Amino acid sequence: MDQDKYKIKPQSSVAKKIKIELLDSLIPNTTYTFNFGESVMDNNEGNLLPFFQYTLSTGAVIDSLEIKGVVTDAYEMKTEPYTSIHLYPIDSTYTDSTIFLKKPFYVTSTLDSVIYNEI
Repeated sequence: MDQDKYKIKPQSSVAKKIKIELLDSLIPNTTYTFNFGESVMDNNEGNLLPFFQYTLSTGAVIDSLEIKGVVTDAYEMKTEPYTSIHLYPIDSTYTDSTIFLKKPFYVTSTLDSVIYNEI
């Protein structure tokens, strides 16, 4: 989702609520997940809320698609943690420059390991 199609408030300030404002229409029958990672923290004690997600669907059900895997580096013996994973659909418009010209359809990360799980 392009950043100009939504606003998340507050940005780097203390608040009791998180507001997601959608500025454009969403694709019908599609599940959207907002991953906040470790960006939500308790105001009083400073405890992080790890892996916080907010999921919504424009259809009757939330999609149950799940993709799991392990990231390995083809050149190095040790793979870096916190790897970002971007998935693109292979269709008639796909070329070898797609990753540079288009936004990915799915985005996830390994957080602090080499294992990823996108639901």
